[in-house]
Amino acid sequence: MKTKRKRFDCVEMKRRSAERIYRETAGLTREQEIEYWRRSIDVLRTRKVVTPVTPKTTC
Repeated sequence: MKTKRKRFDCVEMKRRSAERIYRETAGLTREQEIEYWRRSIDVLRTRKVVTPVTPKTTC
């Protein structure tokens, strides 16, 4: 039986992101960490306004 090579691994992406966030927030105070998340949310909101995602149709 052939095995398919994954083009995208969601779990791997999640783990890399968690490691990056851990490194970026290590040593921050509670207030600094809250500001980190506020900035991240602002970036995501900006991206959503600038580049709206169009849903893919499957037929």
